[in-house]
Amino acid sequence: YDKGREGAPGFDALKEALKEYGPDKAAAIPGVDADAIRSVARAFAGASSRLLCLTINDSENSKGLNTALAAADLVALSGSGPEALQMPAEYANTIGMFEAGVRPDFGPGHRPADVKGLDLAGMVYDEATPIRALYVMGENPVISFPDSRRVEQFIGNKLEFLVVQDIMMSETAALADVVLPAASWSEKEGTLVGSAGIPQKAIKCIPETGSSVPDWKIFRNLARAMQKDMGMGDLAQVQEEIQKSIDFKFATSDYKVQFVPAAQEGGEVPDDEYPLRMVTGILMQHSGSLTTISKSLGSVVSDAYIQINPADAERCGVADEHYVSVRSRRGEAFLKARVTDEVPEGMLFVPAHFPHARVNSLTFPSANGDSPVVAVTVALATSAFGE
Repeated sequence: YDKGREGAPGFDALKEALKEYGPDKAAAIPGVDADAIRSVARAFAGASSRLLCLTINDSENSKGLNTALAAADLVALSGSGPEALQMPAEYANTIGMFEAGVRPDFGPGHRPADVKGLDLAGMVYDEATPIRALYVMGENPVISFPDSRRVEQFIGNKLEFLVVQDIMMSETAALADVVLPAASWSEKEGTLVGSAGIPQKAIKCIPETGSSVPDWKIFRNLARAMQKDMGMGDLAQVQEEIQKSIDFKFATSDYKVQFVPAAQEGGEVPDDEYPLRMVTGILMQHSGSLTTISKSLGSVVSDAYIQINPADAERCGVADEHYVSVRSRRGEAFLKARVTDEVPEGMLFVPAHFPHARVNSLTFPSANGDSPVVAVTVALATSAFGE
């Protein structure tokens, strides 16, 4: 490593934390060869220049934020600068929203210090939440948020008023007091800001459908209905305001190295009642839950399922194509089994795209930005289907 980093904040803590993660232990976690780790480490450390790239899946796996911290520590330890670490934002406009101030706590310079926002956990999962009214845009919490039954309880028991602004009547919109029909990406123009911080123009392709309205216009009309003037009457004025208030240039020359140790976290620990680990993830054919309404994509993958190792399937009395009950400490879901050696023994994989499967009734929210490993049990679901 670069000896010049030894005096940086957090270096000693990182050094201490790494003592228990030798090549042999590190190799056992993902099930790879320890010599392969040594070989890659030598190649990375000895390279004249480095570029460490993470895919979008780093925010979809069981480690979340810790993956990003570990990657940053590695780059800094090698002596490289922040440009040597490339991490794509989860969605096209994530960086743009972040820079515009759409985040829980902005810090000095973004808004008054006495105004504090709440993150997802503080709004939905905290029993003492002060939230009594919620405005949801382009999201379907009842399906896509972890521990979805708890989300439904929050909406039914805590909220006094729910507004949903979306392009379709989702499961969450069906529970709303007011539904505002928004235009889809192809029915409006605007600007997206990708991971590189470059504003990109979005061009309107087709007229708005039915009563749908572009998002910015919904805000403007709501302000007018409440007899408030936003000072922006058309899209050009909105874009001009954005350009004035946000600097999309990301400086990398003026930075300070700081190490933040990241522990290996395994999620829920299986026990006699819930002996299997379940991970959820994305499929190549789908993105979120919206693509499941596509007939073309549905002809390729049309339904939810679990992938289960043959040894686990035999112990659970499950055969390929059987419908099974999957239970966690939070709920139950009924899915079709696919017996395969693509998943290791003791582990299940479940795609989380299909709303009717209610896979997120099994999961739990994480403060670490991850998709946690969930302890579950599997059993043949004959009575649930009237067999």
